[in-house]
Amino acid sequence: MTVGGGREALLAPRERAAASPLALGEVPRTWGELLADAGALAAALGETVGGEVMVACGDRYFAAATMLAVWSRGAVAALPPNGRVETIDRLCAERGISIILHDGGGQGEAGVDVRGAFGRAAPAVPAPAFEPARRLVTVYTSGSTGAHVACPKTAGQLCGEAALLARLFEVGPETRVLATVPSHHLYGLLFGILVPLVGGGAFVRATPLHAETIAAAARDFGATMLASVPAHLGGVARLSADALPPFARIFSSGAPLDPETARDVAALTGTPVTEVLGSSETGGIAWRDVPGAGGWRPLPGVEVEADAEQRLRVRSPFVAAADLDAAGWFRGADRIVVRADGGFALAGRADGVVKIGGSRIALPEVERRLREISGVVDAAVVAVDVPGPRQHELLAAVVAPDLDVPALRAALLRWLEPVAVPRRFRIVSALPREDNGKLVRARVLALFSNSEPSEGLRTSRDSSAPARVVVPFHVPADWKFFRGHFADYPILAGVVQLREIVLREATSRWSELGGLRRITGLKFKKPIAPGDDLDIELGRSEPGRVTFALRRGPEVMSSGALEFAPPDATGSAPS
Repeated sequence: MTVGGGREALLAPRERAAASPLALGEVPRTWGELLADAGALAAALGETVGGEVMVACGDRYFAAATMLAVWSRGAVAALPPNGRVETIDRLCAERGISIILHDGGGQGEAGVDVRGAFGRAAPAVPAPAFEPARRLVTVYTSGSTGAHVACPKTAGQLCGEAALLARLFEVGPETRVLATVPSHHLYGLLFGILVPLVGGGAFVRATPLHAETIAAAARDFGATMLASVPAHLGGVARLSADALPPFARIFSSGAPLDPETARDVAALTGTPVTEVLGSSETGGIAWRDVPGAGGWRPLPGVEVEADAEQRLRVRSPFVAAADLDAAGWFRGADRIVVRADGGFALAGRADGVVKIGGSRIALPEVERRLREISGVVDAAVVAVDVPGPRQHELLAAVVAPDLDVPALRAALLRWLEPVAVPRRFRIVSALPREDNGKLVRARVLALFSNSEPSEGLRTSRDSSAPARVVVPFHVPADWKFFRGHFADYPILAGVVQLREIVLREATSRWSELGGLRRITGLKFKKPIAPGDDLDIELGRSEPGRVTFALRRGPEVMSSGALEFAPPDATGSAPS
């Protein structure tokens, strides 16, 4: 296998048998069927493709077959930062991408459902081998600011990294990989498709998100490796001891893994979590088997050093040449401390320090102190520019179902100087994380668009509050309310939508509302699934009446009106 040089880069062993298992699911597929389906789609596409083609397939097998078809036509597969239709449409408009290939989620004239082409008679594509310098994929990320960042990947980089990971973690023909990260993310693409391809193993077609469905898929398809993210592993850690099959490896990437979660998962499964450090720009950088204890080891062939400011510098065959300095190094945003044994420890983000009134404040430290407060499930802290001598203010979005803002402030003041305590808080049901576990700064800031300057969600609001508000809401992938609704097709029950989302937001925003008397005009139009990003739209044209709509992009998922008793009357909430 070549990485950056040589004559070809391979995506599978040359001797792989056509009948060998490849994709596991209700409809399993073999290696030979993958090549045949890719050939059928390539024939259907004809000679019309070129440049970049958007691949937006949720099913991992369909994604693999579609990419092979695109590559066989000489085009580049563009992978979006998330699977939302609005994001994909906007990205295609920005980048001039005219074709969207999907497996049921595309819209508009540019969208082509690839499922109709599979199974047709056509010559199979040959086992994929590429010139190492040929660009196969452009991974688009949202970046920390929300702006789309293009990360081009060549065949040498993709195949080389997949081969390295397969060798390092002993992926072979008997390996069965279950990934909870979609294949449009580089981590999900590598561990969920390319690593088992290169190693001759198989992957699970689905991308389960919450703990019970992860466990069910692992048992049903005999998964031997789990590739996940901290947000999903937190739910896995709460499963019963017999819920999961034995794993040879459990991987985590995309965000820092809490040491307690790592310990709980290891205790539950008997397998330590292997944490992988990397990014879309760099590919994999390092790994460690004891999360939280330091000691990152660079991947074979990857060099790591600290510059004069302790910033991470990486020399790697997996980084695009355009991102390297004249000496061939990539400069990252993490600060590190190099260890005598050649490993290193992370020392926070170099871009996570701001000055407030002359004091240097580390945002990761404030986040860490928030997460350590008993009752806090998750937290994110961002800094915004303000006029005057303070220069910056901190905003904190916190998942803490049983706490209020004064309690959070009091707890932080035990550890932090008053200048480091956020000026504005927002207590939410879940943070708007991407499906790879990361947070986009713009989406965190959107949580504060309708909150009071110095308080949070649970502040008193009177009838002078806005008559119409729109609040973003992320549906947690492992929310307990999905349990039992339903094993193979999880949806959010209507009563949960009303009680846990609509009613909570309405009564928190307008605390003077009386008890709930009745609900009128109620319509549940489309199912809400794990991981959905919604907008809660509330309207209040009369003192005791609140209209609502839950939207996913332009789609109305449910709507209705809540009628409340006067403040001195009694009522009841839905149960």
